[in-house]
Amino acid sequence: MLRIGWKYGGYRIGGDQAEPEFSTVTWISMLFSAGLGTGLLYSGTFEPMSHFFKAPKLLSLDGPDRLIHSLQLTYLHWGLAAWFVYSATGLIFGLMGFSFKGNFQFSSLLPEKLKSLRSTVNIFAILSILVGVVSTFAIAASQINAGLNKVIPSFEISNLNATLIIAFITIIATISVVSGLKRGIKALSQINVALVLILFLYIILHTQIGEVINLTLEVSGRHLTYFLQDLTYASSLKDKSWIGNWTILYWAWWGTWAPFVGLFIARISKGRTVKEFILGTVIAPSIISCIWFTVFGYVGYQGHVSGAIDFQELFQTAPFYTLFAVLDQTALPLIASSVAILCVTIFYVTSSDSGSYVVDMIASGGKKAPHSYLRIFWSVTEGLLALVLFYYGGVKLIQNLVILFSLPIMIYLAYGIYKVDIKLSKIN
Repeated sequence: MLRIGWKYGGYRIGGDQAEPEFSTVTWISMLFSAGLGTGLLYSGTFEPMSHFFKAPKLLSLDGPDRLIHSLQLTYLHWGLAAWFVYSATGLIFGLMGFSFKGNFQFSSLLPEKLKSLRSTVNIFAILSILVGVVSTFAIAASQINAGLNKVIPSFEISNLNATLIIAFITIIATISVVSGLKRGIKALSQINVALVLILFLYIILHTQIGEVINLTLEVSGRHLTYFLQDLTYASSLKDKSWIGNWTILYWAWWGTWAPFVGLFIARISKGRTVKEFILGTVIAPSIISCIWFTVFGYVGYQGHVSGAIDFQELFQTAPFYTLFAVLDQTALPLIASSVAILCVTIFYVTSSDSGSYVVDMIASGGKKAPHSYLRIFWSVTEGLLALVLFYYGGVKLIQNLVILFSLPIMIYLAYGIYKVDIKLSKIN
């Protein structure tokens, strides 16, 4: 991946005459919404504070040092490593679809004559996308339900209300995906990035900005310095439960999401140079993620130190309240919580319609603009599967499926990088 970026950085996806379909701001907004989405809002405080209290190798550290190491772990899970997977997938299929006259099927790396294998790979990719997207839906519905209960106490946390939330958002997502890439998905991504920026600036006003800047610089330095060490940490000769539930699951999760996010990024990246693509899909989102987690982790830590938030109790009884517990410490908690609920909802919708769009492309033979009836079918299917997951649990099953799907996908992507490198060398 880095070799391709260094050697062919000036090559334009789609050829020298290709022009970008979307402005740079819109492009980054769309890939940000597809690749991060609900995860930032749910995990912003939850993950660093969870590591703070539960990561075995950090428990001997004092408070400030433990927070720094907790953020370092969070950067590992949400920073460069995750976005390298997405970027590699997007570059492979962006070049295959726009430059090498292929299509936007996950099987496009394979020869046409291997029809049975191509069909198997496409089915595998669709199932992988559904596993990733549907599990996110269940999390988002629970967080929205918790937020509405916070803002409107009479709106109880219940299966019925969660069902209504999933049904409502499925309808909105279906309308969005039918309206197309350049209307529904584009507009929702822009709205959501604006709302998230407002929420972020609001939270930052409740921090000591100098401390946040120092913390961001220090943790970023540690992330880069110890990147390989953290990446290869395997809890050797020790209990593996923590690393199995966090780091290893994350690597598997990014691999499972690669067909969805990668193909979506590929579809919206025509006209970008390889260098611009890598900067936009690795460096920019990694920086955004790290700053976000630092701010929300710092605010959570301050709530812990002051005694305002009992995270250990919260994690055991109501983890979906974590974001709203942090917002409760601000000047306008109800307004802030309402904005957060709207952000989660729109992220949920954009994840759904982006996922549906990608599945539609694969199922329709790689068409860049699939038929409307296919978009409706997959959008509704995702909503129904989210309901099944919500009612019948299956979190452990989902985790096992994620791990099962990820390894073949990563091997396939390694083959894709090799094949793209060969094709680029022939062009240049």
